[in-house]
Amino acid sequence: MSCDMPSERLWVWVHGEEDDATAERDIASHVATCDRCQARADEMRGLLAGIRLAAGAVGQAGRAAALPKSIGSYRIIRRIGQGGMGVVYEAEQQTPQRSVALKVIRGFADADEYRLRLFRREAQTLARLSHPSIAAIYEAGSADGQQYFAMELVQGVSLGDYAAGRRSSGAGAAPSSLMERVRLFVQICEAINYAHQRGVIHRDLKPGNILVSDDGRPKVLDFGLARISDSDVAAVTVATETGRLLGTLPYMSPEQARGQVEAIDVRTDVYALGVILYELVTGELPVRVAQTALHEAVQRICEQPPRNPRSLNGAVPRDVSVIAMKAVEKEAGRRYQTVAGLQDDLVRFLNGYPITARPASAAYRLAKFIRRHRAGTLLLTALFAVLVGALVVTQDLLSRARSEATKFRWISDVLQSVLVAPDPARQGDRSVTVYDALRAADRRIVMELDDQPLESAAVRNTLGNTFLSFSDYDAAERHLRFALQTRRERLGEDHVDVAQSLNDLGELLLLRRSGYDEAEAALKQALAIRRRRLPGSEELAATLNNLGLLHKQLARTGEASAEYREALSIRTRIFDAALHGAGVSRSEKARAANALAQTRNNLAGLLRAEAARLGPVDGAAAARLTTEAEHEYEAVLALRTAWLDANHPDVAKALNNYALVLADAGKASEAERCFRRALEILRQAYGPDHEFVARGQRNLADLLRTQRRFNEAAELLTEALAIIEKRLGTQSAEATRTRALMDRVGKQDDAAGSQNQEGKK
Repeated sequence: MSCDMPSERLWVWVHGEEDDATAERDIASHVATCDRCQARADEMRGLLAGIRLAAGAVGQAGRAAALPKSIGSYRIIRRIGQGGMGVVYEAEQQTPQRSVALKVIRGFADADEYRLRLFRREAQTLARLSHPSIAAIYEAGSADGQQYFAMELVQGVSLGDYAAGRRSSGAGAAPSSLMERVRLFVQICEAINYAHQRGVIHRDLKPGNILVSDDGRPKVLDFGLARISDSDVAAVTVATETGRLLGTLPYMSPEQARGQVEAIDVRTDVYALGVILYELVTGELPVRVAQTALHEAVQRICEQPPRNPRSLNGAVPRDVSVIAMKAVEKEAGRRYQTVAGLQDDLVRFLNGYPITARPASAAYRLAKFIRRHRAGTLLLTALFAVLVGALVVTQDLLSRARSEATKFRWISDVLQSVLVAPDPARQGDRSVTVYDALRAADRRIVMELDDQPLESAAVRNTLGNTFLSFSDYDAAERHLRFALQTRRERLGEDHVDVAQSLNDLGELLLLRRSGYDEAEAALKQALAIRRRRLPGSEELAATLNNLGLLHKQLARTGEASAEYREALSIRTRIFDAALHGAGVSRSEKARAANALAQTRNNLAGLLRAEAARLGPVDGAAAARLTTEAEHEYEAVLALRTAWLDANHPDVAKALNNYALVLADAGKASEAERCFRRALEILRQAYGPDHEFVARGQRNLADLLRTQRRFNEAAELLTEALAIIEKRLGTQSAEATRTRALMDRVGKQDDAAGSQNQEGKK
């Protein structure tokens, strides 16, 4: 018998459904002598065992044990659900007082090692993840031999129920349109992509493992089957779980269904997400496996092509159909290679851009262009570039295009005339600055745009941000508040331009360090609009980044960390797409790199501050945070050096921050090299007498102090203080800070001298 025995025949034999006694003996004889078929049969037996385990859980659901009063320090409120491995209760924790979801391993007294391992790994996996769309773990432990872990209690319903319109008592409205379902799905992709970036593959994604909270945010649950891709963990899981059921059959990728554990990677989650997307937009599974024998179900998953989503629901947009079909390709190499790729195409669809999964013909590009700019900024010159393909555009579209082009030409003319117009009061004075020109533009635009409110709002929003860059907070606030009020009145509360004005006003209040409550309210409103209208976008990441900055200033580090990490996930995906995208200019790539570096830098600063806070009470936790901060600052430095000139001031800032965390980690020699290189760049960029140079000298001096090199430190601080007093004044905060460090160096030097004298006696 050939070693290429059909999978179907082997499945029938393993499943005990081979009716022909002779054939059964022949297969058994062959398997006994064929290593390859023996291995395949073992995998199938493991798969069967897993399915029986899951089936046993279903059977036991109706025979639930009596509700315990408490488990450990948790008071049990009610049973939420139960599955193959565990029971989940709503419970009340006393310290701190809060409601939690308490997951307890089912049948703990006789739980086999496999289920114990999966249960513990779920707790281990969740501890690695901190994302707004992944249920957070609080603690893990045991009581009376009973394993449990406490996690975030999500008030909501499963994704399937949410899509079907079934809501929890406090939930918001179910998604009223297919587009809202796609936007919700993009948030799920963000969470899974975040997990992948941290080496975690879920492997059991399905609507039942995704809840939608009452505020409309998805929460991914049940990481019990997740693989952690660290080498020390993966070596164990691959060796011990070959052949086990890894997933739920309708959402299994072909490689999972075959039991090919070694082939499982991030593309396995891509497939499961594709099935979920397909089901969200059609209400059907791409391959039906209900009420079929196991071997037939596996064969269908591996071989039966899915139906086109549009054949099931004609309202499914063609691009969404193409995206879903690409995600559920049988061959992993033909799917999206990352969840970020899947997410990016959906965001492109939502924003009206051509998707990468579809051949970009001229007609297709034009259609997307027209749709994208239906209510936005359509420049006439860009339209003419597209029309080179001899495509016909309606007269109405041309009229609107001319209107938009006229608007932008008018704005350009106003700003240009202000910048170049001579001022009779300053004849002979050539020192007119950009700031002077902006003040003149301020007056003229207010007068000349009075009858064009939306154009006025657009220009004044830009002016507000420009004044903000000059730290003219009063002028910036005046323009930004006008733009926000006008846009709200003309466009309504849910427009992307309103979100822009809210974000920019929030950023102003944040930088002004006043009105934090108003800043938070504005940024949260902007966030809500951008989540709905611009999921996965740079705009969304910018608002998350601003909220992170605000919450850091308010010492709400948990919220700041979650916001930074979500922004980091989005900006990483955008940067990766820009880096590998066809036709993306270097300037666009550099902008994406800059945004990514900013968020990494902010997260690293938060981690470093938290490490300093925890240091006196929890040295191990502080060390872990310092290591993570070091990794982030190193990544910032790599981005800066890759995309900026070697002597750019931002490279110096990155070197300085990296040096600070190296010093925290006790790596003094490396830190000193970075500090000195940063000083070289700063002197070259700003001159030797700039306050930035003085700050760099102070940082280096503080490091030298810790190495007891007091004379060198004192010399640097003397130079730094002279610069600061000259540039910022003797009573400035920088001068006070520098003198305080000088006093500390002097006292330590004196103490060291006294110790030396005592030692000589």
